[in-house]
Amino acid sequence: MGLDYYSVLKVNRSATEDDLKKSYRRLAMKWHPDKNPGDNKAEAEAKFKKISEAYERRRKEKKGKAARGGAVVFMPLPAAGAKLLHRQLGIESEILTIDIKPGWKKGTKITFPDKGNEQPNQLAADLVFVIDEKPHDEYMREGNDLLIYQKIDLVDALAGTTVNLKTLDGRDLVIKLTDVVTPGYELAIAKEGMPIVKENGRRGNLRIRFDVDFPKRLSSEQRHNIRKVKSIGRFKETKRTDGISTSDIIKRILKDYNQYIMRNLTWGYSRKDLGVSYVKEKQLRVNMGITKLKEKVKEHQEKFHSAAKIAGKQSCGVYGEY
Repeated sequence: MGLDYYSVLKVNRSATEDDLKKSYRRLAMKWHPDKNPGDNKAEAEAKFKKISEAYERRRKEKKGKAARGGAVVFMPLPAAGAKLLHRQLGIESEILTIDIKPGWKKGTKITFPDKGNEQPNQLAADLVFVIDEKPHDEYMREGNDLLIYQKIDLVDALAGTTVNLKTLDGRDLVIKLTDVVTPGYELAIAKEGMPIVKENGRRGNLRIRFDVDFPKRLSSEQRHNIRKVKSIGRFKETKRTDGISTSDIIKRILKDYNQYIMRNLTWGYSRKDLGVSYVKEKQLRVNMGITKLKEKVKEHQEKFHSAAKIAGKQSCGVYGEY
């Protein structure tokens, strides 16, 4: 009489493949020899072997004698008159689908339980996929941010220019540079980075790091023109300028301009209304905060000195003057 694998695996004859697999895993875990040390180990080994044989026989019966894509492994024994052992190995194929979520990082793992290798008398292993990122020609990923290096020449760095970028999703991004760009200067564009997982709609920043291309050689004409520009960097002495350098004049103009912007920001105007950049607004707001803090400290100091004077006068009135 053949082995009744339904009885051994403790399932009904109408059980599905999933029911058989679950029951096999449960019984195999229960009677695994490693989980039954001591006096019960021999009994556990026998039951574990019987459970494994029943499950293997059920699988073989389902596949049939000629397994698809099977291979025959022959193991010849060296002794004369020995038996020739062979085993039919079947290959099951299954298509697994992975839905890649926007923003997944390198190293993200996706696990398919019980979809790995199966060997006789062993539980099926899990199949684990690990996400890797293919490097991009221009963009680099840093956390949720995207970083790109942009080279501009010295004239554009000083006089301003427009930078055109193609985003990863194919959009054209136009960035106007109005401030002086120094080597290594980094401009952050909000919400143009990578999608942030589990935070629907949120994105990191796009960071543009600038590399100013300085000329390696200058012709004599170029040197002459640079000296000419440098020589007019000081106004002719008049009653108004009194020999003040152009850089000092520009600093004064910028200071007045910054105060004008700060005052209007305080009144509720936006940076777009005032035509200033995001970075410029942040710098001015930080300066405004520092200025207010200094004013508060000065106010507290004045109050303290006033209180100290009053206390001194009162003490003189009580004790008299010496």
